[in-house]
Amino acid sequence: MSPGPFDPAIFDHLIDATRDLPTPLLVIDDTVVAANILRLAEVGEEHGVDVRPHIKTHKSSLLSRRQLDAGAVGLACATLSEALGLGEAGVSTEIMVAAPVFLDRPKTELLRRVAALHDRVLLAADSPEGTRVLGGATGFDNVAVMIEVDSGNDRTGVAPEDAGDLASTIEVPIAGIFTHGGHSYGPGKASAAADDEVRALSTALDGMPDPDGLIVSAGSTPTATLAGRDPVTELRVGTSVFGDRQQTMMGSIEPDQVGTAVVTTIIHAAPDKLVLDAGAKTVTKDRAEWLDGYGALPAEPNSTIIRLYDNHGVVSRDETRSGLKVGERVVLIPNHICPVVNCFDEMHLVDEDGADTAIPVDLRGNLA
Repeated sequence: MSPGPFDPAIFDHLIDATRDLPTPLLVIDDTVVAANILRLAEVGEEHGVDVRPHIKTHKSSLLSRRQLDAGAVGLACATLSEALGLGEAGVSTEIMVAAPVFLDRPKTELLRRVAALHDRVLLAADSPEGTRVLGGATGFDNVAVMIEVDSGNDRTGVAPEDAGDLASTIEVPIAGIFTHGGHSYGPGKASAAADDEVRALSTALDGMPDPDGLIVSAGSTPTATLAGRDPVTELRVGTSVFGDRQQTMMGSIEPDQVGTAVVTTIIHAAPDKLVLDAGAKTVTKDRAEWLDGYGALPAEPNSTIIRLYDNHGVVSRDETRSGLKVGERVVLIPNHICPVVNCFDEMHLVDEDGADTAIPVDLRGNLA
C-alpha cells in the first residue's frame, strides 16, 4: 500500500516551531489533538456510551487530564506501573489495566500502591490463577475484575461462552467484561470486527451469573464509531488521540486528523535515496504486512522508507523526487504512534500561534 495521502503543508508549522531544537523530535499539533479528544467524546455521546481512553498511546498525565476533563468515565492503561505513574502524577480516576495481570508477590505489592492512589482499579483477567491472591486479601476494597473475552483477535481472553464459568471461579468483585477488536487492523476489516466485538460481548453477558449493571467494554480505534451499540456500555480507544499512518491508510481517521509527527533532518541525499537522522530508535520497526515502508514522508509522497538502522532511516526515491537536500528538515508520519511515543523523553506541543511547549512523556517506560 502506498506511503500515504498526506499534504505536507499542514505539517510545515511543526517544523517552523521547533527549528531551534535538535532533531529527531516528537512534535504534537495541539489544535488537532484537542479536536481529536473532543471527537471521541462526541462519539460516545452520539452512541449513548461512555468512553475510556487508553493512555498507552500518549503516556502523558497532562493529556490524561484533558481526556478526563472532556468527559471520559475513566482511563485505561496497559500496565500496573502506568497506573502507578498516573496516580503519582496526581491523576486519580477509575483506571482499568487492560491486559491480564498475574499477581505474584511483586505485582501484588505494585497493585497495593496503585489502589491507594486511584478511585477504583479494574484488573483484566482471563484465568482464575491471575487474581487468586486477592481472595481474602486486605487493602484492595477498590479493586474489581474485568473479564476479557476473545472476539477474534486471538491474543488473550476467554471464549465468549466461557466468561460466565470463569466469573464463578473469581473471588473478587466482577465489574464487567471487555474485548479488544484488534483484528480490525487492516483495510476493510473494521465493520466485521465491530460486529464480532458486539456479538462476543453479547454472548459473554448472557452467560454471566449476575449481568445487571456490568460494564460492557469494546475497544479499538478502527471500531470506535461502529461498536457503540447494545449491549456495549463503553468504548476504549487509544490511537485516535494522536493518529498515525496506519489508521489513516485503514480509513479510521482522515489525514488531517493526524496530530503527531517526528521532525527529522536529512543527513544524506542522492538521486535514488535519502537518509534521515530518525531510525529504529525513533520510529520503531513496526510495520503491518499490508503497508509499504516504515512511515510516510509528506514532503516526498512517492518515496518509501525502506530500511531502518538504530539512528538512520533510508528512503528510496523515484523519478518524482523533490529537491530535498542535506540539512533540510522533514516530517515523518510513523506507522504506529504508540511505541514511537515511548521512544522519547519529551514531546513538543505546538499551538495555533506556532508556540512550542515541551512536556515530558512522564509515563514513558512503566512496563511492569
